[in-house]
Amino acid sequence: MRWTPGDRGNIEDARGGSGFRMGGGVVPIGLGGLILLALFSWLTGTNFLSLLNSTEQPAPTDQSSPVASSPAEEREVDFVDAMMKDIQTTWQMLLPGYRPTRVVLFRDVIQSSCGMAESATGPFYCPQDQRVYLDLGFFQEMSQRLGAPGEFARAYVIAHEVGHHVQRLAGILGSGTTPHRSGSSCRPIASRASGAITRRNRAARRKAKWSSRRATWSRG
Repeated sequence: MRWTPGDRGNIEDARGGSGFRMGGGVVPIGLGGLILLALFSWLTGTNFLSLLNSTEQPAPTDQSSPVASSPAEEREVDFVDAMMKDIQTTWQMLLPGYRPTRVVLFRDVIQSSCGMAESATGPFYCPQDQRVYLDLGFFQEMSQRLGAPGEFARAYVIAHEVGHHVQRLAGILGSGTTPHRSGSSCRPIASRASGAITRRNRAARRKAKWSSRRATWSRG
C-alpha cells in the first residue's frame, strides 16, 4: 500500500501511560493496585472498582510520557494515523455531519470509558467516549496467529472499527459503556462500511494508475 506519514493528529498515544483512564484524567494505579482493589471489594462487599469507571467524559490521554519504542513500531504508528486520515476523509465526503474520531494506542491494558480492556481483547470501539482503542501488538498477532499479514489487512481492521463510530453517529449504537469489538453483533454493518471504504480507495487507485498510463501513452 502507498501512504504518507502525517502529523499524527488522528491518534492519541497512550503507550507511555502508567495507570488507567477515567473521568478526571489518569488514575495512578497499576495491575498490583487493581488486584488490591478487587481484594478489598471482595472482603468488604463494597465495589471499590467502580472508582475506576467514572461516567464523566474522560480527559484526553496524556501524550507527554516518554515512549520506549522502535523504528518499526513508530512506522506502525504513522501507518495507523495515515489510514485514519484516509478513512475519515472518505467518510466526511460520504456522510454529511461526520465527526472525526481518534485511535487511542495503548500497551497491554487500558481503562476507557467502557471499562478496563486488555490487549488480548483486540481492537475495539467505545461508544461512551467515541474512541477506537488499539494495541499495536495486535498487528503482529494478525500476521503470526491469524494468518492475515500485510498492511491491507491492518487497514481493514481500522476501517472496521471506524465503521462502529459511524454507527454511533447514525444512532445505530447507543451511548452505553459496552465496547464493540470485531465479534460484536454489529459486525456485519461495520464490515460493510469498512468494505465500502476499501473498495472506493481501490477504485481511486486504479483510476489514478490508468490516468497515469494514458498520460504516458499520449506523450509517447
